[in-house]
Amino acid sequence: MSTDERSESYCTVPVSPIAPFSLYLYADGNPAYVLDLNPRARTAAEATFAEYGLTGEPQDWFTVAVLAGRQAGLDLIEYVESGRLTFTNYGYDYGDGEMDPTWGVTASEEDIAVLSKLGTTLHQLYHDKPRLAELIRDDLEAFEDTDS
Repeated sequence: MSTDERSESYCTVPVSPIAPFSLYLYADGNPAYVLDLNPRARTAAEATFAEYGLTGEPQDWFTVAVLAGRQAGLDLIEYVESGRLTFTNYGYDYGDGEMDPTWGVTASEEDIAVLSKLGTTLHQLYHDKPRLAELIRDDLEAFEDTDS
């Protein structure tokens, strides 16, 4: 979904290019910063996941985020266990009747720098398929824990 398609409850956060990931403030109800992957963009990485028997669906991207965060020096598990970062699955409706599964990582304003760094790291992996494949291959067991 492009920024201009979002309702007034969204406000993008200026970050160096992180497409197809987005970082924005969702201001309805409990305001939170959200980092998510455009669900239609997942198909570009599906072949990389398929090489290792994975689908590239949200649960695989959760694992990639944790592994990539670890490589970038972010202890995401510590943030998750403390409740400062929350990984969520949800369906996204583009208005055409199709629901695409997607995921997001939410945080409060105090952790916007973590989301920004994670977004940049995931962007780089997404556009570097050999590096993404290496990350998956080197820790394939981590994906077994999330596969359902």
